[in-house]
Amino acid sequence: MRDRLIQLLEPAVESIGFELLDVEYTQVGSRNTLRLFIDKPEGITVDDCGDVSRHVSATLDVEDPITDAYDLEVSSPGERRPLRTASHFQRAIGERIRVELGVGLEGRRRFTGIVESADEQTIALDVDHEDFRLPLADVVRAHVAPRTK
Repeated sequence: MRDRLIQLLEPAVESIGFELLDVEYTQVGSRNTLRLFIDKPEGITVDDCGDVSRHVSATLDVEDPITDAYDLEVSSPGERRPLRTASHFQRAIGERIRVELGVGLEGRRRFTGIVESADEQTIALDVDHEDFRLPLADVVRAHVAPRTK
């Protein structure tokens, strides 16, 4: 569902000058939430979130990809910025990130380290001075991992 929602909503979000970083659909009890994480170079304001919400609501009403009732939330990525595309990882070079793979690599699925490089196929990650090349196609979830004090 996530990939379908991204495909559906990304053009609508980009058409008004924002980047769709990620989409999250959660079901907790009887409450369903569709959450969009957006960004732009100068940062996100509350008004920006409202603008995107109104704009994508029209697309969601027409396409109707979710049959159950849900709440739509639009927010900035915060310090745990989601990473989904090669360009997201390229902008994160030098930053500490957390990555979860769908397919294990060298006996593990979760990695936390510094992004050394990224291209359309691979993310090079320094995990405690050990280099890993993670296939971008196998990434299930990734986000910036702020350093703790």
